[in-house]
Amino acid sequence: QMFANLYLSFLDNYVTKVLGFKYYGRYVDDFYIISQDKKRILESIGLIRKFLEEELLIKLHPHKFYFQHYKKGVEFIGGIVKPHRSNISNRTLASYSQAIDKLCECTNIEEIKEMLPSVNSYMGAFGNYRAFKKRTYELTKLKGTYFSTVGYIKYHRGKNFDEKDKVSL
Repeated sequence: QMFANLYLSFLDNYVTKVLGFKYYGRYVDDFYIISQDKKRILESIGLIRKFLEEELLIKLHPHKFYFQHYKKGVEFIGGIVKPHRSNISNRTLASYSQAIDKLCECTNIEEIKEMLPSVNSYMGAFGNYRAFKKRTYELTKLKGTYFSTVGYIKYHRGKNFDEKDKVSL
């Protein structure tokens, strides 16, 4: 992942500075470009292919890309990205809700320790999208001694809990 971020930073610079696309994003080896000018994007595909092959010695997969109207947004790593905003996708929100439900069913500290990383992963991803109300609504399902901080939730047992029972991921 780190290698891809370093190696493909050249692609980032090419797309944003040379081709001049304002709405561009990349995560590891997946990327999107949003533009109102369909013709410009179509012309850029060949230029991006050529850049990747000649400068970075890699090939863009011939079938793994799609076009749709920019107003619909682009599905990308758990969200819908639009030119001026991004929202969490319904699929990701449903998975998060299921993770919270599973956490609610936990009956001992070991089960909680297993579930918290999953829930916290969703909460971390939500930070990239407009999802504060959706994130906090699901957290109201939690009963007991959980509390939320900016990017993750913590759990402890009551006022006088043992340090070994403290879970903070």
